[in-house]
Amino acid sequence: MALVLVLGAILLLTVLVVAFLASTKTERTAAHSQLNQAEARLLSENVLSLVTAQIREATTGTNAWISQPGVIRTFTGSQQPGQVYKLYSALQMVVPGADFNPASLSDVPTGGGELNGNLFTDLNTPVKANGTWHYPILDPAALNVVEGFTETSASSGVAKNTIQEAPAQIPMPVRWLYVLQDGQLQAMDDSGKVTLASDINPIVGRIAFWADDETCKLNINTASSGMYWDQPIGKGNQFERGAFAAGAANSLPVVTRTGLASSPPAVREFQRYPGHPAMTSLDVVFNNTAFFSPSLTVPDRSKKILELAPRTSWGGSELGTKFPVTTAANGTVTLDKDRLYATVDELFYKQPGTGETTRTGMATAGTGTPTTPAMSMTPANLSLARFFLTANSRAPEVTAFNTPRVAIWPVDSVTANRTVFDKTIAFCSTVNGAEYIFQRSAFDPLQIGLVNNSSFTGASNTGSQSATKDFTTKNSTIYNYLKGLMAKPYPGFGASLASKFDADKDQILTQIYDYIRSSNLFDCSDANAKPYTGRFFYWNEANRLVGAGNTSGSLKSLPLPRDPAFWNLPLAYYVASAYGGQVVPAKIGSTRGFGRFPTIVGATLGFFATDTNPGKTPADFATMTYQTFPSPFTLSRSQLASWTANNTEPAGQIRGILLFSVANPAAGPLTIMHTYDVRVNSGLSSFKVNGASANMTDGSINRVLCLPHRSREGSGLALWDPLLFGGGGMDSINRTYGFGGRGSITPT
Repeated sequence: MALVLVLGAILLLTVLVVAFLASTKTERTAAHSQLNQAEARLLSENVLSLVTAQIREATTGTNAWISQPGVIRTFTGSQQPGQVYKLYSALQMVVPGADFNPASLSDVPTGGGELNGNLFTDLNTPVKANGTWHYPILDPAALNVVEGFTETSASSGVAKNTIQEAPAQIPMPVRWLYVLQDGQLQAMDDSGKVTLASDINPIVGRIAFWADDETCKLNINTASSGMYWDQPIGKGNQFERGAFAAGAANSLPVVTRTGLASSPPAVREFQRYPGHPAMTSLDVVFNNTAFFSPSLTVPDRSKKILELAPRTSWGGSELGTKFPVTTAANGTVTLDKDRLYATVDELFYKQPGTGETTRTGMATAGTGTPTTPAMSMTPANLSLARFFLTANSRAPEVTAFNTPRVAIWPVDSVTANRTVFDKTIAFCSTVNGAEYIFQRSAFDPLQIGLVNNSSFTGASNTGSQSATKDFTTKNSTIYNYLKGLMAKPYPGFGASLASKFDADKDQILTQIYDYIRSSNLFDCSDANAKPYTGRFFYWNEANRLVGAGNTSGSLKSLPLPRDPAFWNLPLAYYVASAYGGQVVPAKIGSTRGFGRFPTIVGATLGFFATDTNPGKTPADFATMTYQTFPSPFTLSRSQLASWTANNTEPAGQIRGILLFSVANPAAGPLTIMHTYDVRVNSGLSSFKVNGASANMTDGSINRVLCLPHRSREGSGLALWDPLLFGGGGMDSINRTYGFGGRGSITPT
């Protein structure tokens, strides 16, 4: 009995020991697994630290630098290559810029054949799962899909991993960097040795990496389906002006041929705003029938891409084929409210659900019923596009001196007057509470009063008509900030912009300031918006500004501020102005901008008859036969001279006139209603003809004044008259104005 008890105790003790040993083995396995994970995590953090250190070292200091996928290059002050900081694992991580030649393939295993796994690893090695090959970085099938994509690994003989079934490969080999126990990193040499490794400092791991520059990829949060547009600068060809046909009664014309003028972008049609990120096209990636049904037209494909892109919508000019206000109420585009993507993979999950009105017609995996033909965003298709897309591509918006940039956009000095666009740009241009943006004052028509139908008072009280009012303390601070940057030696070049432009440096800054000040003259995108200059416009437009919709009928004129009817207008602030679109050049110190103002480009001295030959009597002229002046295109120069000699009478008296030709260097939208004086202080009195004075007076003033008045015929047209004072001259349509002599001269 005692033996049985002893054996039972031994058995129980054995079970306990075995259970304990089993549990310790499990714990040891779990601890070892956790240790492996920690070591792998530590190695991956080493990669992040190494890349961060490379970027920090390359981008700090006084050298200029540029980035590209896998590399940051620096340049010395002598305009020579500095260093190349590699963002991929290589034998040497920093090399002299003059020695770096990517075409030499010095960091790539060449010669074809099998990749040496001790020296290199292929980051794009495919893995097969459920019968499908998956590529970590780049799917070779994209070669036949993405526009402009090519690869040369086969022709250059790059070695790659040998894989059973021989799938298509685009190798991306990089070197292994071996991690030693003391934290040092070293690549294995070609003889297979890590020379820094030893018994007391063994190898504890290895890493390989490539850091991509996401700014080189298409951002699915900002790009869409762009269509070219630029500001029309003339009407000499149909590309600039397009063509219209008359529409139905009381309706807008119909575009029969697209053009920059006939089919401008609508409000919020960001995909046609020049320079806007939405003008970057995803079409170059989603351009193949792998993503679309072959029956889709180009506009239909653009619609699908705009459904895919957040915050953009189809409408407006519809790829520049229509006049915007004919496609939607008030000619605006209603944007969707889809949030931004966190990752590229979210493209697949953005499927249409029941009752959804955005992103319709995509992959059939959604719960809703997609429209057909559809855009197909399957996992296989997304694999083709993933390498070329990103959801995050932030780049440093700083100057070469790592200081804030100044926005090329003017905002109202009164915050309450700023539009949504103004506020957004001001927000993006604010650093540490300081706005790096130029301000200006709004146009106030109540300051303008008409005196004796000849001149306006209070014009200089508005910023656009003053050379100095807008140059406030805040603007002078930004101006001097830019002036200080011009004086600094430019990174990578050694010399400063001030030394390059020398005496013109301040003049260039003033022109930059005046260019910004003279843009976006009349923003009607917001109820709080105030124009920088006056403007005349369609009555329909005035109604849209206050949300009253379109009003049929002909054009209407808007009265002057002194007109009692002014106070009954639906939009009192926006009145027609003799200064519409006109900006007086800014004056800063001894420099002057160009504003939006006429500049004298030439002068001509002309003569015309004021009396006929004194030998003729009225009876003689009664019997004369007058000939119609022929077209100069039908006669040669000699024939025209002969016709003139035989069909004109000699002048008994002549009068001289000085003609100035002017040009406006700031062409663009918003019609200019020029109101200004031209004064010749001296020199006119010295003009002589055959020794006799031309009777021109120094200090003569020629006034060009645009006055609005109402049509007496009741047609409702807003008419503008140029009034010329102080001598003869051609009308303002020809943009030529003159100073005439007060008396006449008898020719000899």
